[in-house]
Amino acid sequence: MFFFVVFSTSISAENIFTKRTIQLEPNILNSSFADSSLFNKYSLRFAFGITSFYGDIMEKGSLSEAYSVHLEAPIKNRKHLLQLGLIKGSTSGKDFSSSYTLLEGPLLNSKNGESFQMEFIELDLNYVLNLSMIFDENIEERRPQWQKIDFLFKMGVGLNMFRSLRREVDTENFINSYGYEWNWQNNFENAGTVENDNVTERVLLFGIISKYNVSERIDIDFSVTSRYGNTDKWDAKVQNNKDMFMFYSLGTNFKISKN
Repeated sequence: MFFFVVFSTSISAENIFTKRTIQLEPNILNSSFADSSLFNKYSLRFAFGITSFYGDIMEKGSLSEAYSVHLEAPIKNRKHLLQLGLIKGSTSGKDFSSSYTLLEGPLLNSKNGESFQMEFIELDLNYVLNLSMIFDENIEERRPQWQKIDFLFKMGVGLNMFRSLRREVDTENFINSYGYEWNWQNNFENAGTVENDNVTERVLLFGIISKYNVSERIDIDFSVTSRYGNTDKWDAKVQNNKDMFMFYSLGTNFKISKN
């Protein structure tokens, strides 16, 4: 159903785009800046998907929602792309077998079962390589100009701004948090309820993209990206193991310029 909505939106957007053509002055068209691929062929990508977390607290099948917006600029005949992205979403997990200690009165009591919820906004700068064109340089000559599939690889760096809250599974009692007020009064009764400043960490990412060209201006793609944080705080549990999560997304790419 979601794929049908994205496809219908793409066709409608194409009809709107084809009714308008931007006319530039001849001297601008002849300038080296206007002739560059960066100016003439940049595009916007809108995507929606799900995240899956891998770290100290994780649960098989635990999925959360996220969405992204990317500005793409092709370099050297679409073989290479630069991509600037904004991703907003969440990820979560549970571990019923994990053990930890909570301070209850003057005693430390052993507990089992913990969960976390992490919300984030991320800024990325990516380099994208068109694998189809790299491994087969004559592919463009043998297939139609549109309605074709490309496979791409991307890698990049980013800044992940997040807040994370860890609780006991059964009672939802507060255990730990980053980006929330600790409010220790009344045995931490209100801890984790008041938001504080986001925590910012560096991210390294790798991904694979399959892209289908619907028309001259519209692409639909499916992307699988792994994000490795320079942190062990995403699940609010620090055990000296770096956290990571996967982002699976279905997107639509709109070419802004006709050329």
